[in-house]
Amino acid sequence: LDKQFVRSAYITPLIPNWRVDKRYAEAQIANMNLNESIVVYTSLGLHEEAICCLLAVGDLDRAGKMCRFLLKEKVTPRRLCMLGDATKNISLYEEAWDLSHKTYARPQFELAVHFMLHNDSLRGVQHFELGLRADSTNADRWFQYGCALQETNNTGSALSAYRRCLSLDPGHLRGLTNLGVLYSLLNRTRDAVTAAREACNICSTNWQMWENFLRMSYKARLYGDSIRAMNGMLHLPNGPIDLDLIQDLAERMKRNDRDADGRSIQIYHRSLAQYMKDAVTYGQNHTRFWILYLRILDSSHRGLPDSVEKEMAIEGYFRATILDQHYKHNKTAFLLASDAVAKLAEFHLDTGVFEKQKRARDIVNQFFYDVRDQFDNPNKDADPIKMLRWRFGQLHFGDTEDSQHDWRDDIEEVYDTQYRLDDNH
Repeated sequence: LDKQFVRSAYITPLIPNWRVDKRYAEAQIANMNLNESIVVYTSLGLHEEAICCLLAVGDLDRAGKMCRFLLKEKVTPRRLCMLGDATKNISLYEEAWDLSHKTYARPQFELAVHFMLHNDSLRGVQHFELGLRADSTNADRWFQYGCALQETNNTGSALSAYRRCLSLDPGHLRGLTNLGVLYSLLNRTRDAVTAAREACNICSTNWQMWENFLRMSYKARLYGDSIRAMNGMLHLPNGPIDLDLIQDLAERMKRNDRDADGRSIQIYHRSLAQYMKDAVTYGQNHTRFWILYLRILDSSHRGLPDSVEKEMAIEGYFRATILDQHYKHNKTAFLLASDAVAKLAEFHLDTGVFEKQKRARDIVNQFFYDVRDQFDNPNKDADPIKMLRWRFGQLHFGDTEDSQHDWRDDIEEVYDTQYRLDDNH
């Protein structure tokens, strides 16, 4: 065994010191410590690698001097391109192209990018095409070519370029994103959604990818994908909750719209309600969030919502409106708070449970107590707050003789005539 070990040790090739140093320099590049890499590459005589690092850190003067030194030693297409990078002299790219007998692709790609940056997309496309004839194996270059074609409104060729990019690198995120956007512009909505979905599968931690997926799937009326995208954004930093889109979705749910496949949108009701339940932490202090949550729960055409979930949503609505002290000074906030109090009281009263019914009366009494001091003449016989309390009691505490009357009209009338308000507060 010992002899076998010794034999194995002798035949194991040792790594030369220069290669260790080179790997160290490469590791420093990965860690963005380019200055350290420059020192190591220069000490090893790897001047071209050192020039790349100098260009990356923006030390163009030093890079240019090193390029000229190397060109005195030997003129190569790569060194000419490096000098072009350092001096911004595009004629050096043309010289490198001719020197390579039109086989070194980089000069053409550099010229293409130069003209694209100077808003000459047509010339940019021409140089991309020359470069891709010399080297058609780089996914990034196909992506850039697609962008250039899109700038010239050549959408058909742009689609082909993005597809070629993805055939070389199926996980090319920018290629997938641009392909999806282009499909969307061409109203090929299902293709756009497919591309956006794949981009999210590759980069699930980027909320902008999910946002893109959400917009495209909603435009395509693929509501299952839309809700999946909403869930994808939910737990990401800065992932937005789009209340406008949720409101539109709730309205479509109530109307029982159809999705792109002709199915009732109601099949997504449970998924949407679950999303709102999961989003409670993010929307708990926003009155509009709770209003939409209740609207979604009530929009089901397949029976009454779960009572526990409905109670949680009503409680959330109540807390959000009462915590917002604007209801004591602002008419809109006051009416929302009144609506929340009514909904919560009515829900508890309908349970038939004594403790909850008692809480309902306590909630209403506390609300009246909180707003009472804001009314003029609180001791008058025709005290409007008493009329308001009577109307509330008539509709919600068992006496339903006048239940066809909308108590909200009474609240608004009382507010307009007696409330000390500053709607600009």
